[in-house]
Amino acid sequence: MNEKNINILFILLCICAFEFYRPTFFPRYSDISKYIFELTAMTMLAYAVFFAKNKYGLSSISRIGFTALFLAMGTSIYMAYRFNNQHILQGFTSTMPYLLAYATFFIFSGIKVNPFFMERCINYFAVITMVLMVVNLLLYPNVPFGSADISEMRGGLIRVRLPGYSSISFFFMYNIHRYTLFKNKTHLRWLIVCIFFIVLTLSRQLILFNLLFGGLLFLNHVKWHTKLVFVLFSLALFVFIMPRIGLFQSLTEITKNQLSDEDDVIRFSAWDYYTKEIQPDSQCYFWGTGVPNANSSYGQKFYDEITELKVFFVDIGYGGFFFLFGTLGIIGLATLLISAFFYKGIFIFSYVKYFLAINLAMGFTSGVVIYQSQIMMIMMALYFLTFNDENRNYNIKLQ
Repeated sequence: MNEKNINILFILLCICAFEFYRPTFFPRYSDISKYIFELTAMTMLAYAVFFAKNKYGLSSISRIGFTALFLAMGTSIYMAYRFNNQHILQGFTSTMPYLLAYATFFIFSGIKVNPFFMERCINYFAVITMVLMVVNLLLYPNVPFGSADISEMRGGLIRVRLPGYSSISFFFMYNIHRYTLFKNKTHLRWLIVCIFFIVLTLSRQLILFNLLFGGLLFLNHVKWHTKLVFVLFSLALFVFIMPRIGLFQSLTEITKNQLSDEDDVIRFSAWDYYTKEIQPDSQCYFWGTGVPNANSSYGQKFYDEITELKVFFVDIGYGGFFFLFGTLGIIGLATLLISAFFYKGIFIFSYVKYFLAINLAMGFTSGVVIYQSQIMMIMMALYFLTFNDENRNYNIKLQ
């Protein structure tokens, strides 16, 4: 498989992982994107394993993490069969999207996708996401991409859930890193644009962790006097300016109201539901309960119940992952994510660790380890950190 075909398949994989940005005018997008993603991923994985046979560059700790993770996925299928009477084949098909999403690391490493091409593609996807966010705002209430809920009005703006926000976080870190290295004004302009659209997502955790880790990345690259000025400016911004802005007042008010009455916080209820209440047997705490298949009697009952209760496992990240794949899955995932920070990697990709830190922090309150597109973004980040191929001549454009 030549590099051109690899690049085309990689782009197709990304588009399908983002579910074509969930177009509301194309109701079959979910099924079609799922089938194409699985077919493309399985084709590339088979080629990587049986034909390319390149080394994966993983440490022994990361290998243990992947082994535990995939083992947990396998055992959870059996748990769903044993305790919820879900057929093995139904359990396998519902688990397949998670398995393939985490296996994309072995695709990237096995066929040695050009990491600089991947980086450029992610940046383009970030820009596409920004454009679609503007389109949604201009055409509201007819939102053509993603989904909007009028109950989630914040600061006079409607919150639209759209795949691709993680690519903006990546692009944000990329531009901070490149600006501190090359002092290129183009990167500075894009950095400012990224901040604007990160705020426009109206996601409190996305705003908080991007600004926090983006600030840490910037401080890690500048001299002490610049650090001092930046810290003083940030303090003035957060203490005196932001509290006067209506949007941030609204976001702060929502947080205060939720913290004042924990019973009204749906995520607290969801954590209790998925980590204490729903497991059919104590064995499931370790081996996982399994992924419910919407076509099985267990899956139909499960999805009807969580829709009525309004508790969704994607909203609690690690809690939802624990429900699906148990303690073994959590051990594998934690081992894999934490081990990523110990890779030295190529310096030009060092910013990726800050992107991973954002996802690690957001995993408590969002589905970054459950949604297919965000899992694949994490696997790309891991590939960047483990990449080391000095014998291959890539067309590298650093600025």
